[in-house]
Amino acid sequence: MQVSPWFQLEHLFRKREFANLMAIYERNFRLLSDLAPGLAELPDTLISQVEGSNDLHWQVLDRQRYTTELMLTHYLDVGGERIADPDLRIRIYHDTRQVEMMCDVVCDDLLEVLARNQVDPGVQARRWTVNLFLNRWLEYCLIQGHRFVALELPSRCAQRTKTPAT
Repeated sequence: MQVSPWFQLEHLFRKREFANLMAIYERNFRLLSDLAPGLAELPDTLISQVEGSNDLHWQVLDRQRYTTELMLTHYLDVGGERIADPDLRIRIYHDTRQVEMMCDVVCDDLLEVLARNQVDPGVQARRWTVNLFLNRWLEYCLIQGHRFVALELPSRCAQRTKTPAT
């Protein structure tokens, strides 16, 4: 009998131990790798377009030998203003094959929800909350049909990847 990935993930939720948090980072890496095959070689700026979905933007902020930091977001038009939502800053650890969401603006919103539900937002609780959010959001993007694929275009151009709706 094959166990579904959600069952496995839900099992990890129950025991909020450091090793299980690292397992979520590893699963985030697998999901991001599905979203962006060859992610270490991708250009700094990409846009995934899927009919019926908001464009998904990829912007590399920093590349080092073992890590890459990037911004991953949808831009929404709200009242004539362009809003990044969710505005996620992600760190990829290439050597350990892990992905961690860095706690920035989106953290404030998630921590507010924790506080309203009287959950102690300690450091580990923050990491669990934001990385589980990242995990589910990456899955959502994949279900929508988003993918980032490097195209042969002149450098310094935003590359667009059109993916048919699935």
